[in-house]
Amino acid sequence: LAGELDAAIVALPLPGVALDALPLETEAMVLVRPPGGPRTETPAALFRRLPLIAYPRGSVTRGLIDAELARRGLAPATAMELSHPEAMVRLVEADLGAAILPRRVLRPGVVGVQEVRGFSLTRELSLIMRPGEAPSPAARAFRELLESAVGAVHGRRGRA
Repeated sequence: LAGELDAAIVALPLPGVALDALPLETEAMVLVRPPGGPRTETPAALFRRLPLIAYPRGSVTRGLIDAELARRGLAPATAMELSHPEAMVRLVEADLGAAILPRRVLRPGVVGVQEVRGFSLTRELSLIMRPGEAPSPAARAFRELLESAVGAVHGRRGRA
């Protein structure tokens, strides 16, 4: 946004910002908690017991999460804020709170957290570039690579 990067992969939407965006993925976000609690615990019961380990206030992902929590009438206390999902998993494993994270970080082998049923949302990941500017050769090649990969995943050809 400050003109320092040719391209970035970000969560959208970025309100009030005009960018050239290539949609890449709709990413599932899930609520996770430390192991050992009741398997049938609802999100409301969980947040009465544990604080939220959250993304930083003002980030797109935090805005999406806060809106979903408000829609559900939930207002958990926030234990801490950080922007690294893998570090958030470690904090949940240490029983310091619950977190809403991309499902992809819960890959096989991450056994110290449990998904809470009945809570999910999504965020849109996109490649963004400044509109009206010719991208650098490296940025153009990166976009073409992503377009090809996204097209292959979705069964269509990438656009040029």
